[in-house]
Amino acid sequence: MNSAKRLATAFFLLSTLITMVIYSKTFSSLFASFGFKDYSLLGREFTTSTLTAVLVAAATLYYFLKFTRAWTFVNESSEEILRVTWPTMEDNKKRAIQTFTIVTIVGVILFAFDIVFRQLTDFLLSSR
Repeated sequence: MNSAKRLATAFFLLSTLITMVIYSKTFSSLFASFGFKDYSLLGREFTTSTLTAVLVAAATLYYFLKFTRAWTFVNESSEEILRVTWPTMEDNKKRAIQTFTIVTIVGVILFAFDIVFRQLTDFLLSSR
């Protein structure tokens, strides 16, 4: 398995885990709202609602891998990410200093405009 496929697989597995956690909280709330007993299966943390969340998350993963173009999209995106030439740390430092300098200059200019226009507004309003 090449790097892009591993990256795409890792993306889908991580998204499935996140989806499972969200489903687990949702099903736990739904069980409580509708008055269903949430039986403990493997200790306090793994309950009926957790099992339902695992099954629905697995079905969601299966659906996305088999019946959508999501796998192709994520795989192509992974290949593209692996081909990108990322900037070096030195480039990042230079760009950060440039950004900070420009933001500071713009801030000083806006501060000066604010003072000038406040003085002008005060002068115009006080002359009435």
